Amino acid sequence: MSIGNLMLKKRCCGQEKEEGVMVVKNKSDETKEESNVLENLKKTVMKNTILILSFIVPFCTSVINAQVIQITCNDTQYYIKKGKAESIVNIQQNPDHISEIIYADCDYTLDLNKMTSTFFSRSLGHIGSTIPITKINRNGNVFEIEVLDHGRLDSTNQYTVYIVVDLDNKTFTQLYYDLNNDQTIFYPTGKVAISIDNNL
Repeated sequence: MSIGNLMLKKRCCGQEKEEGVMVVKNKSDETKEESNVLENLKKTVMKNTILILSFIVPFCTSVINAQVIQITCNDTQYYIKKGKAESIVNIQQNPDHISEIIYADCDYTLDLNKMTSTFFSRSLGHIGSTIPITKINRNGNVFEIEVLDHGRLDSTNQYTVYIVVDLDNKTFTQLYYDLNNDQTIFYPTGKVAISIDNNL
């Protein structure tokens, strides 16, 4: 092999090595760029997550901190409709029986943290009971609450009472179906005082 050809081969080999180094550098630069893109994406996702949580956490806290609703009733009245009636409007417009307005002096304590409903009546001789809350739906300051109640004389007679408390309009209603007598009973809002304790 001539000296010229040998030098040409060396130059070619050197060029190949330089090109190989450039390829490696380019790949390294691409890898760094991809890494930077992924890092920026992670930071963006974290910022968005924190922003979303900043809205969610106060809302959840406000629901949890809507703690104890205290209701004092000074009178009571009930509507009776034969069979299982789902509509309160239907019961009010077409009742089979409406009681007189009856004097009452009783408290309902709805503890949304402990999921309990406590009833205490001074007008009935200082009697009371605590029953479980099974479901809570909240829409603003309107609470739809379900409790599992039982008959005063027969504790095995269990039934669900649907309670609606409107803190803004100061209303408190109850509705339940009496399976034993096949009738729906609705208690409208009477003279009530409603307060909420967020500090318990």
